[in-house]
Amino acid sequence: MDTTFKKSIQTLAIALLITTLLVPGAAFAFGKGHGPGMGRSGHGFDRHHKEMRSPYGFWKNQRIVTLIGLTGEQVNRLKNADFDYRESCLQIHSQLAELKLQMEKAMSETKLKDAHVIKIAKGISDLRGKLYVKRVEAQLNVRELLSAEQFKKLESSRREMFSRGRMNKPHGCRFNHEGRPMHMNTDAK
Repeated sequence: MDTTFKKSIQTLAIALLITTLLVPGAAFAFGKGHGPGMGRSGHGFDRHHKEMRSPYGFWKNQRIVTLIGLTGEQVNRLKNADFDYRESCLQIHSQLAELKLQMEKAMSETKLKDAHVIKIAKGISDLRGKLYVKRVEAQLNVRELLSAEQFKKLESSRREMFSRGRMNKPHGCRFNHEGRPMHMNTDAK
């Protein structure tokens, strides 16, 4: 009886842990999402798929290309690296989606198989780790592709862009609940 009780507690703990990790993500993915970084659709696509955004993607922004002074060769190398990065991430995301579906199926069973659920959870964790490592490797590769001065200008432009919240949003501008700009008086004391 004691072992049955321990097994029940372990199963409950695993189910609670997995639910704690999966439910907020699922709620966010399917919610309406009205905050910043929600993407054009308003469903949290940008934030949910952060690892799909390529560290090389700035080659598409002509303003940044001009600002940091990229050569044609650098643009081509960044473009090729961008496509390679996104293709490899797409493969991993496909595997991740498959494991998430397996996890959902395993968790819906009336009799949970702890070892199977843990194996799937470890697989999901491993794939997320691969995505993180790929992103870090890509960020390091960007540093190799750019000169020190170009990288400094790139970081400066990114800081400026993120300090505004969005690239096209003027300084001191906030949005109301309808998404309309509310210009704030920054001169008032």
